[in-house]
Amino acid sequence: MLVDNGDTIQGTPLAYYYAKQEPITDSGATHPLAKTYNHLGYDAQVVGNHEFN
Repeated sequence: MLVDNGDTIQGTPLAYYYAKQEPITDSGATHPLAKTYNHLGYDAQVVGNHEFN
């Protein structure tokens, strides 16, 4: 079982880049971290406190 412990879409350099320089809301692309998790076959992901910022 593969589980992430949260704070995925905020708080990392890659997430910051996609939030500020190449927002997925403009491009319509799937977030690169979501693509990675899907590729690795994650079973679950916890929502961390930074996801609410």
